[in-house]
Amino acid sequence: MAYTFNGTSQYLQLANAQYAASAYPLTMFVRGKSSDLTKHQIAAIYIRQSDTYNGLGMIMAGAYAGDPLNAHGVSSGSVSYADGNWHSWSGISTGTTAHTVNADDAVDTGSTSIAFEGYYAIQVGGRLIPGFSLGLTGSACSVAIWDVALTADECKSLNAGFPPRRVRPQSLKVYAPLVRDLQAWVNKNLTTSSFTATNSPTVSDHPRSYGF
Repeated sequence: MAYTFNGTSQYLQLANAQYAASAYPLTMFVRGKSSDLTKHQIAAIYIRQSDTYNGLGMIMAGAYAGDPLNAHGVSSGSVSYADGNWHSWSGISTGTTAHTVNADDAVDTGSTSIAFEGYYAIQVGGRLIPGFSLGLTGSACSVAIWDVALTADECKSLNAGFPPRRVRPQSLKVYAPLVRDLQAWVNKNLTTSSFTATNSPTVSDHPRSYGF
């Protein structure tokens, strides 16, 4: 199962998420799909304190030619979300201008400058502060953050359906399967927290995973 959003008002938020990482390197992962193939929309984003519009994010960039999957300012030109199918992608950052996107095993790199500052909220289905925008017209699940740069082989395992909890678990900082409930494991030791849902996003099917 997954959570499905209407693109206009529904989102999930895990507040006070500064524990997710304190510096680069960092990897974010998400599975998602959309039925709106023309707009920019966020599957998941990790928001910065000093600039509330920006942050490390996983974006379906429908306003760009080719409808690429975008992570941390880098687009994978060989992978399009416009087929309306589920896709898996990772954003891997090792420094302020060193970012990689792995979208269904297609890899691209870029040097968008994103300084690591204080991060405080993980949002799924839209960008909330200072106002709701870039809403996802579609579904998302399996949101995860590690405080290391995952390898291409580790990303391949995630893309194949292995749950984040089984990939580099000693470095996993946040993992939310988003399967029916809103539970998230946090802080490496897998204590639990919960996302808060706004405007009742619905539960829907998602591709099979190998356990949670």
